[in-house]
Amino acid sequence: MQSRWMLWTGAGFVLVAMVGCSSGAAVGDACETKGDTAECEDGAVCDADSGVGTVCLLICESDAECASNEKCSGVSGSLKACHLAD
Repeated sequence: MQSRWMLWTGAGFVLVAMVGCSSGAAVGDACETKGDTAECEDGAVCDADSGVGTVCLLICESDAECASNEKCSGVSGSLKACHLAD
C-alpha cells in the first residue's frame, strides 16, 4: 500500500515539474504583453500582428529569416520579429 502511494506521489511530482518547466507559448499562439519574451517559447516575442491579435512571433534580424508572406520589423527597442506583410 505504501509503495503504491509513493508511486502516485512521484508521478504527481513529475507531472508538476513538466508543466512548470514549459517553455512558453509557441509561435502563433496568443500572448498578452507586447515586447515580452518570457511569455513565448525561446526565439519568440509577444507582439501585435495584422488581423491575428497579440501573438508570439519569431524573433528575426532580416526578412530572409521570415516566411515569404512576412517581413522582419521592430517590436520594441532593437528587437525585431516576423510580422505578416501588409
